Amino acid sequence: MKQRLSNIELLRIVAMFFVLVRHANFYALGMPTPIEAQANPSQTFLMSFLEIFAGVGVNVFVLISGYFGIRGNNKGLFKFIYQCLFFSCGIYLLLLSTGIINISFLGLAECFYLRKINWFPKAYLCLYILSPILNSFVEHSSERQLRVVLINYFIFQTIFGCISDSTTFISFGYSTVSFIGLYLLARYVRLYSNEIFRLSKNIDFCIYCLISLMLSYLAYEAISHGALSVFYRINAYCNPLVIMSSLCLFLCFSKINIKSRGINKIAASSFAVYLLHSNPNVIERFYIYIIQELSKLWGGIFYIFIFLIGVYILAIMIDQMRIFSWNKLFMTHNGLFRPIPYLTAVSA
Repeated sequence: MKQRLSNIELLRIVAMFFVLVRHANFYALGMPTPIEAQANPSQTFLMSFLEIFAGVGVNVFVLISGYFGIRGNNKGLFKFIYQCLFFSCGIYLLLLSTGIINISFLGLAECFYLRKINWFPKAYLCLYILSPILNSFVEHSSERQLRVVLINYFIFQTIFGCISDSTTFISFGYSTVSFIGLYLLARYVRLYSNEIFRLSKNIDFCIYCLISLMLSYLAYEAISHGALSVFYRINAYCNPLVIMSSLCLFLCFSKINIKSRGINKIAASSFAVYLLHSNPNVIERFYIYIIQELSKLWGGIFYIFIFLIGVYILAIMIDQMRIFSWNKLFMTHNGLFRPIPYLTAVSA
């Protein structure tokens, strides 16, 4: 197995923290009304900035997968599914045993991701399944062919998935279709040294910040005027400016030179942060409530920040039990997982 690059793994950690921030912002506290925005413009702009600045988290997470290349084999597929079920079923059983919830059909459906909520694990699972096809396409395509496909793809997505939102299969970027574009974009960046990708990391970061500030202002204006449809397009994962800022942040970290086993170990469990806090039973019963209560305190932002760090640490600790159980249950005997030929894909 190839050694992970600590600079990219650090970005993976940051990206998942951004997801925590985003879910603690408009999702937990609610979007300000036009009246609230006009009465307290500084607070509304700050919330808009946090929403946009942290909104690159999901895109960056997928870009990282594309940069490294997903190794599509049955071991990795089952390991991903096991991690998802470890958290969903574990949380459900814990809440059942403590009497917080009662057993129900909907609850069991949530355990196995059979409801429309919690979209990301299912979208990423589909990307994982398709990764061998994507890897094969990249491997057998020329630079020009891949570039033309990416240009046409992002033009199509921008028109029909962001500007008009006339395609349900894109859904503002909350879909595998959008993940495919991000994955191929990251493969292109990894394989082909275009001049635009060789800017200094400081310039990359400045572009990321400038785009975030511009979109934050537009988002603030949309909220102030009650133009929610405009806000959703500004904030969409498939917004080309959001994709550009995501790529710039990714390029910035790709040029940082750092090696750390600690960072690599934490990053290996970063997805657990999503699985813990976004679980329907957790986010609705605990996460949102705690965020709302902390926001009422003087200096609430500080306490929310500490809480988010605590959630991150807790998820990493719980995931160590998942890793231990995986090793004990499935890695005891050599050869338990043999690659399925059509799923095997070598990452660049």
